[in-house]
Amino acid sequence: MLMRGQKKFFLFILPFWVSFFCIPGCGKPSFPREEVINSVKQICHDEYHLDVQTRIVGENLGTYVVLESIFDRQQGLTKEASEHLGDILLGVSRVSLSTDAPICFYTVIAADKTIPGVEAVFVRYVDDLKRYYLGNISREDFFQRMMIDVRFNPATLAERTVLTFFSNLSKGNSRALLANYLKKSSDSTEFSLAFLRTILEIKLKENIHFEILEIKVRPLPSERALVYCKVRETYEPGKGYGVDDFTFPSGFIFQYLFVIGSSNYLPEIREIIPLDYKDEDNSYQKRPFPEEYKPFENVNKWGEKDFLLEDLTLPQFLAGQMAQRIVRKVKELEGDTKDKDAKKIVSEPSLDYKVDSVKGHYVRGEEEHSAPAPSFRIDFKISKLKTEEVIPKNLYDLSFKVIKDVIEKYHFDDFKEVRLSRASSKDIKIISKSQIR
Repeated sequence: MLMRGQKKFFLFILPFWVSFFCIPGCGKPSFPREEVINSVKQICHDEYHLDVQTRIVGENLGTYVVLESIFDRQQGLTKEASEHLGDILLGVSRVSLSTDAPICFYTVIAADKTIPGVEAVFVRYVDDLKRYYLGNISREDFFQRMMIDVRFNPATLAERTVLTFFSNLSKGNSRALLANYLKKSSDSTEFSLAFLRTILEIKLKENIHFEILEIKVRPLPSERALVYCKVRETYEPGKGYGVDDFTFPSGFIFQYLFVIGSSNYLPEIREIIPLDYKDEDNSYQKRPFPEEYKPFENVNKWGEKDFLLEDLTLPQFLAGQMAQRIVRKVKELEGDTKDKDAKKIVSEPSLDYKVDSVKGHYVRGEEEHSAPAPSFRIDFKISKLKTEEVIPKNLYDLSFKVIKDVIEKYHFDDFKEVRLSRASSKDIKIISKSQIR
């Protein structure tokens, strides 16, 4: 989405600015580690008249900005957004190259004010910036090494998912909700199971309404989100039932935690945790926050400063870069391209299926027992595929070339294999380390 028109901007203008302003020197760093966050904010405010949020997670320096309009009608960056993002990337680069803080990556996230939840994300490996300045990598390669993505903010999607859930619950379709919830929640806890009683009681009630009094979202790693929801349920007992037949009276104000993740790239409810329960003495009690989410117990502190930013490692960055480069190659094959190598790999006609999305991961043995530690995993979502193959041969060949290229350019050696998988298929294709190196 961001490729058209913006490639020239980021490829030529940004490196020139960076090399001009960020000549390395000796002695005291221009931006001491304790001043990094405020320095980025001050540069953006004083020099570019932009108010940004900034924080550091691990070795990743993140900057978040809300812009009036990011995308034009052709789904590229608007001229104004390009200028603002170029300024921010320049400012963050200046700080990253002249600080004693252990910053290995910087991430710039731009939220579109006119399209709630849509974000443009730019991630740069600081060593790539240094290598470009020293002339070790070309301009074209320098551009390819920046991670560029457009995503829906998991927090926004999580909030919408919970609101939709209660809207459907008000309609009294307990059977559909129950089937969906049981289908998706394979790791239900006793707290989640406690909520099933509420769903089962729905069919015994009439004129049900759930009023959302408060809803807050806290982003979690791995594209998850924790949603706190305070809701008032009102209803009338169904025919033949009285108020004592239900666990909670009409008008009761509940507090819930929802854990929202994704499956096949779509948001789903992973867990529902009621914070209210009825004890053996028929008294209403509050449950404590689950141990896993104890650090977020003070819901009042959830706020804008918690924009989604994850700690990055080089292998995680490389996994994402593999996926991004594969997507770019596929798009070249779907349209006009000057990449002759790509045309040699995929015979004409280019693609008789559609690659909907590609995601890259770096996993260790304790994270995925079926894979030797450590390894890369590339997940494809493909539609209109007429063959039973896990990955069509032409896509496999293209992916192999990209994966090999990334690993060799970064001289990365800490992996055993690369696994290629496709959504809706349990089979995988494995590329061993010896095949690549």
